[in-house]
Amino acid sequence: MLLGIHLSHFGVLYNTQFGLSVDDLKQQLAAGVAYQELNGSIKPLTGLIGRNSTGKSALFEALNFISDCMQHGVPFAASRKQRGGFARLSTLGVHHEISFGLLMWYQRGDCYLNYMLKLGSDDYHRPSVRSEHVMKIYPERGNIREQQLLALEQGKGQVYEDGMLVETEVSDLKFPALSVFGAIRKYPELSSLNWQLQRWYQCTPENRDPGFVSPESGGHRHLNENCDNIRNVLEYFKHEHSDSYHTMIKKISKHIPDGKRIDDAFLDGEVTSGSLRLFTFLLLLEDPKPRPLICFEEPDSGLYHDMVDILAFEMRDYTIRNPGCQILFTTHNPYILESLKPDEVWVFERHSSYDGDHITHGMTSARCIGDDPLISSMYKQGVGMGAMWYSGHFDQDRNNDDQGGMA
Repeated sequence: MLLGIHLSHFGVLYNTQFGLSVDDLKQQLAAGVAYQELNGSIKPLTGLIGRNSTGKSALFEALNFISDCMQHGVPFAASRKQRGGFARLSTLGVHHEISFGLLMWYQRGDCYLNYMLKLGSDDYHRPSVRSEHVMKIYPERGNIREQQLLALEQGKGQVYEDGMLVETEVSDLKFPALSVFGAIRKYPELSSLNWQLQRWYQCTPENRDPGFVSPESGGHRHLNENCDNIRNVLEYFKHEHSDSYHTMIKKISKHIPDGKRIDDAFLDGEVTSGSLRLFTFLLLLEDPKPRPLICFEEPDSGLYHDMVDILAFEMRDYTIRNPGCQILFTTHNPYILESLKPDEVWVFERHSSYDGDHITHGMTSARCIGDDPLISSMYKQGVGMGAMWYSGHFDQDRNNDDQGGMA
C-alpha cells in the first residue's frame, strides 16, 4: 500500500511530497507508532481537493506513468496516452531528470519499502533508467533497521539474495530493474512491489459516458481505463464466475435509482448517464481480483446526491473488504467529503505571485487537513468535512481568499 510519494521535475510537481516521508516514518517507528496509527500517511480512502492546475491530475498521471513504465518500459510509457515524450513530461519541458520516491507498506512482511526511481534521457530525448534503489525499513528490538534490497546505477549494482548483497547487472535500461527482479519469486519484497505497481489503475472515461462504444469480441477480465468494455467484462463474469455473477448484479442493481434491470437495454442508453456512470464504478469495485490502487478523477461528477452517498459508501467498503487496497479520488464537490475524516483529505496548492507584468506560478505542495488542530477539533464536535470546506476553513491563510480554499 502506498503511504507516501515524493516527485521531482514531473510537470507541475517540481518538488512535491504527498503523504508520509521516509524521515517521518523513521521518527514515528522509533517512537513506537504502529502502522495503523501512522500520522501523515496516505489512507486507504483519500480525497484530493484544490483549485484547478494545482497538481491533482498531475499526481494521478505520475502514478499511471510509473505503472506504465513497469509494464511497457520507459520509452513507450513516455509516449503513450498522448504524453508527448519524455521532454514534455519534465517540468516546463526542460531537459531534467525525473525522479520518484515511493514509500510502501509490505503487508506480508510487516515492514516498509522505499523505492527510488530516477529517469533521464540522452541528447536525442531517448529516456532510460538512471538509477534504482529499494530499501527495506523495519523496527526491531527498539531500533530502526534498514536493509538494501536493490541498488543500481546505470544498470550496475547489487541485489539482496539469499541473505547477502550480490553483484548484478541489467542489460536493458529501457525497463526498470524492479520489473525484472520482481518477476522472480526468490525476491519476495521486490515481487510484491512490482506486482502492486503494475496493477495500479486510473479510471479515465475521457469525458464520455462509459459503455456507449461498440464492444470488442470476447470477455475481458477487468475494466479498461476508458471504461468502454463493460459488455466484455459482464460476458467474462457470466462464463467464468457464474456463481457470483448474479449475486453481484443483484447487489449493484439495488443501488441504481432508475430501478432498471442490468441488460443490453440498460447499456444501450435506456437509463440516465449518471446511473450508467455509477454502475460502471460499482462494477469496478466488485472486481474479484481487486486493484491495489484505484485513482478516480471526480467520480461524483454528474451524480445526484443520493448516488454520491452510494458511491462514497461503496468506495469505503472496497477498502474494508480488501485490506491493503486504496482509492484516491479528486473532487470539486464538498458533499462527498462528508463521508471522510480529516486525515483522509489533502489540499493541493500552487501559490502564484504577480510583479505587475507577469504571473509566476510556484511549486505544488500538498498538506493534510488532519494536521490542522482547529479542523480536528471541529470534526470531533460533529462538524462535517464538506461543511468546513465550503465555509473556508480549509484555507491555509483564512484571512486571504486567494490561497487554498474550494476549487
